Amino acid sequence: MHSLKDRHIEAADHVAYIVLTDVSDSSEVNLDQVSHAKGLLSRCVRKDQWDWYTVYKLLGKPPEKQLHQGRQALSQLRDAAKEGDDRKVQQYIDQLRRNHIAKRFAYFVRRVNRGDEYEVIDDEYLLRKLHNLDPMVFEQFIADLWSQLGWETEVVPVDEDRGADVIATQENLFTRRRAIQVKRKNPSSTHNLDEVQRYMALSLRDGIDEALLVTTGQFTQKAREEADVSSYGFLL
Repeated sequence: MHSLKDRHIEAADHVAYIVLTDVSDSSEVNLDQVSHAKGLLSRCVRKDQWDWYTVYKLLGKPPEKQLHQGRQALSQLRDAAKEGDDRKVQQYIDQLRRNHIAKRFAYFVRRVNRGDEYEVIDDEYLLRKLHNLDPMVFEQFIADLWSQLGWETEVVPVDEDRGADVIATQENLFTRRRAIQVKRKNPSSTHNLDEVQRYMALSLRDGIDEALLVTTGQFTQKAREEADVSSYGFLL
C-alpha cells in the first residue's frame, strides 16, 4: 500500500510527464493521477490539509494565481480525457505548459527524491488556523485525519448528533469503533473533568469501543489524569 507521500510523487510525476512530453492522446492521461495532482494544488489554495505547507514548499511556493490557473486546467484536462477529446486534451496540456505548473510538479518530484524534509508548521500557527475553521469544516478535517490513519470515517449529521461528531471504524482482526467529539475552542480555553467524563460516557453506547475528545483547546490537570486512566481521552 502506497503512502500518501508516494501518491503525491506519482501524481506530480505523471502531470510533469504528460505536459513536458506534449502528450496529445487522451488514453495516456491517467484520470486518478490528474485528480490527485489537482488535489495537491487545492491543498495550497485552501490550506485545509495537515500537509498543505509541505506540498506548497516542495512546489516552490507558487503564486496564488498560478495555483488557481493550474487547478482549473487540471480539472478541464481530466474532463477532456474522460470524454476522449484529444483536441481539448492538447488545449489544456498547452495551458499547463504556459502556466509553468508542470515545471512546479517536476521540481516537487526532484526535491522529494533528493531528500528534502517536510517543514514543520509552527504549533501556534496551526492551532490558530484550525480555530478559525468553520465548525463543520473542522469536523470534516478531523474525519479526513482519521482516514489518513487507516480508519473508515463518517461525519454524523447534526440532527443525529448524540454527542459524537465523527464515527471512525477500523477492521483488522476485529472491528473497532470510535466516537469522536470535536471541539473547535479558543486555544487558551480549557476542558474540565466534568466535560471529559461526559464525553467518556459515549463509550457506553452500543457498538462504540472508545470515546475521544479532540479539541484545539487545553485540558485541566484533573481532566488529563482521568483521560490517562480510562484510555478514552484523546488530547490534541
